[in-house]
Amino acid sequence: MKTRPWLTLAFLIFLFMLVNPCANLRVHFSLEIPINEGVEEARAKFHEAYNATVEAERTGAEVSEAVKKLNNALDYIFQAENHTAHGDMEQAFFWTQASIQLSEEILGLTQELKQQAETLRYTKLIAYSAISVLLIIFGVYAFFIGRRMWKRHQQKKFMDMRIKGTLGSK
Repeated sequence: MKTRPWLTLAFLIFLFMLVNPCANLRVHFSLEIPINEGVEEARAKFHEAYNATVEAERTGAEVSEAVKKLNNALDYIFQAENHTAHGDMEQAFFWTQASIQLSEEILGLTQELKQQAETLRYTKLIAYSAISVLLIIFGVYAFFIGRRMWKRHQQKKFMDMRIKGTLGSK
């Protein structure tokens, strides 16, 4: 399994922000107040998109664009929590809907990236297999043709020696 250091770093920063209430005021608010249903739905979609991104990364896809969008979706959730804490439910609803929509876009993007990575992997597998078979065929062909040519060369050399030997004795 191949891991990307920047994805691990982003995940560790995310965990640090959740654990340390002084790291970001928005996280501090989110830990103190009850989360409304819209934010819960946004978080569920975010986790779904995050899991899809991790799965796409495991297949070997380039997920940097999806990670940027994940960071934006998480930021939207934090904005919604801030607005909920301040009592601005209209803005909180706007930010939760934006986060849900972005998470759904990420789900579609990761599916495409996953398919592209799998297609590329199978293409590489077929190409390497075809090259291996061609090299084996070339090796077998070179062995038999080379052996035949070497035999002819040896026979011609032998015949030249025989002819020179009979011409020199006269």
